[in-house]
Amino acid sequence: MMMQEPPLQCDEESGGIVGWEKDAYDPSYTAAFLPNLADAVIYDKHFPDHPLSRVRGYLDEIARELAVADRIRNLPPFVYQPPRTQHWWKPW
Repeated sequence: MMMQEPPLQCDEESGGIVGWEKDAYDPSYTAAFLPNLADAVIYDKHFPDHPLSRVRGYLDEIARELAVADRIRNLPPFVYQPPRTQHWWKPW
């Protein structure tokens, strides 16, 4: 249900709704499955029991309440070290 939005237009070639699906970060990006307008956070207040609205609420709560202990925060940054490969023909 689009709330107070202009009428939707169909793409005759694909059969899809024009502008319905789009990437949140790059509008020119296309894929087989993208977020659609119904996934927008603006609808959470209208549908608070919808699973997506509930998940966003839980994630917001975690982000507000999460704290990292100082002993963890003060550790040196992690540096990735690729694993050593041992080939079967080089046992040493």
